Amino acid sequence: MNLDYYQRPFFLISQPIASEVIKQPHSKRKSYWRLIPKKEYNHLQSKQLIDTYYSSILKEIEKIVSTKSRMYWLHLSRRILPSTSGKDKSPITVGVTRKIIDGAIEKYAKDEFCEHIGITGEIDISEVFDGLLLRNDLEYERELLKSLPRQIVLTKFNQTNMLEYYTLEKLAYEVWKCGATLRALGKGATIKINHSDKEYFTEIRSPELAFLIDNYDNRTFSFITSRKGVVLEDKDDLNSGKLLVPIYNVSNSKMDFFNPIFKQFGISLSFGDNMITNFLPILYPLKGFYNNNKPLFGSFFKKYKIEVVSILTVITAVAYKIFHKLFLEKDVGMVKPLFLRGYQGPILERDILKELNYFKHFAFLNLGLNEDEKKRVNIEKGFDFLKLQNRDTIDLLFTAPLKLFIPVSKDRVVIDYSKISQILDDLMFQVRIKNENFKGDLFEYVTNKYKSILPTNLCRSINNSSKQIDYAIAINKILVICECKLKENSIGYYKGNMQSLKQRRDNVIDLSINESNQKAIWLSKNPKGTNYDISVFDYILPLGLSAFKEFIPSTSKKYWITDSIPRVLTIEEFNKIIDSNTISEKNYNLIKIKNVR
Repeated sequence: MNLDYYQRPFFLISQPIASEVIKQPHSKRKSYWRLIPKKEYNHLQSKQLIDTYYSSILKEIEKIVSTKSRMYWLHLSRRILPSTSGKDKSPITVGVTRKIIDGAIEKYAKDEFCEHIGITGEIDISEVFDGLLLRNDLEYERELLKSLPRQIVLTKFNQTNMLEYYTLEKLAYEVWKCGATLRALGKGATIKINHSDKEYFTEIRSPELAFLIDNYDNRTFSFITSRKGVVLEDKDDLNSGKLLVPIYNVSNSKMDFFNPIFKQFGISLSFGDNMITNFLPILYPLKGFYNNNKPLFGSFFKKYKIEVVSILTVITAVAYKIFHKLFLEKDVGMVKPLFLRGYQGPILERDILKELNYFKHFAFLNLGLNEDEKKRVNIEKGFDFLKLQNRDTIDLLFTAPLKLFIPVSKDRVVIDYSKISQILDDLMFQVRIKNENFKGDLFEYVTNKYKSILPTNLCRSINNSSKQIDYAIAINKILVICECKLKENSIGYYKGNMQSLKQRRDNVIDLSINESNQKAIWLSKNPKGTNYDISVFDYILPLGLSAFKEFIPSTSKKYWITDSIPRVLTIEEFNKIIDSNTISEKNYNLIKIKNVR
């Protein structure tokens, strides 16, 4: 792929300030914490200090972002490789800080165009990058802009503006730092102020808490369920109903793996061997999301006064448009929203609505809608729901709710495809019904790989007692049984609220362990029943399964399979320990089966 107009100018602008960008945390950390006396603070004091610091960081972010337009910030930020300007550069942290920047742009930036961007054909080349393109060695960029159709470019942009962006990135990192610290405080940590350390404040953790938090952080998140705890895949159709959507390439994956796909579709495009793009396309199971969340649709309508099918049709239509134009029409320009920028626009709202009404028929097929569902689709209402209108609801600590259609002028919006997966992840969050047992279908996703060896209905003993075992699998002479608790997390949990964490411990971790223990003891005393026989096994290992990675509250052996593997697992973690032969007679919490042979 050829160079774009901004790449060499960005290098020239950034090179002199690169060391400044990575040298220190944002100056706000020093100016705030140096006024706080050096000592260790208790939980309540620590939380109050972090909350106040967070509020001060939000003011700094607003001060920067509000001076310029959404289009400016989108144009700039999506041309810089995802990273962080802080100490933690893990993929999860990179992803969160980028979402914080996206949220800040939606929440604080100006609606209309600003003087820092222009449109080629309407401005002189001397205005681009404050005249930088007039340099003799940037003739390629000058000629490129002259040869291409009209496009948005940066105008009043220099080292000061680039440093401003990296300052924003540092502030986004401070928001992440506040959230991470609040979550640690909720788990029992406190903070200590140290003016001689450039970090200024550090978490104080007991050895046990340090192990528990590190263990939690080193485990992977679950990606097979939404934030509601509903599995994404359609268990009855794992192949159709999926479309490509872009997500931030936080792991710096190289894109040449996609070249055979381009070749297969006859697209004259290829990525270089070491090319890293800002976005990575993933196959999102739109049909699975739609089908699996149907029990919640009535409650969703009562809460938001809109049919979910209208929202899903709009989202699927815009995702299908990328597929159609890139892979069927061979429009290589669509590589930009899918791999490079994550967005497209500005586009007139009326033109988007025309496209949505055209592509909705493909969306109907993709989602597998019946005639009654098609009749309930209202494209205009779906568009309005997904359009940014109330910026006050955006919570940067929670990085939600974000929108698909971002207004950038009076009648034009940007389609931010990179938000699709997050919008769907959050869509059903806190939409509740009385009986959410339907989420137990998560086990049917597991059993596509391993079928439960116990009845999926009641196990009945010879003495007429019975128990419901959610899932069971045999590993040599050990029967592993699982108790499923698919409760969604609260906003308080994500923000480190101690009471929310306690409720999580009581209602998910302890409850799943206690119930699986009770069922394992019952099975051990009743190894033969009218519809099952486990007498060939020596032990039962009772576990809990959750839709989410759970923070284990203690190093007590009650909570662990081994010294590092907890008893309450995500589906991915569960499958991993089954595949790796981790289960053995050396595990903790094995229950001996009564010998009836």
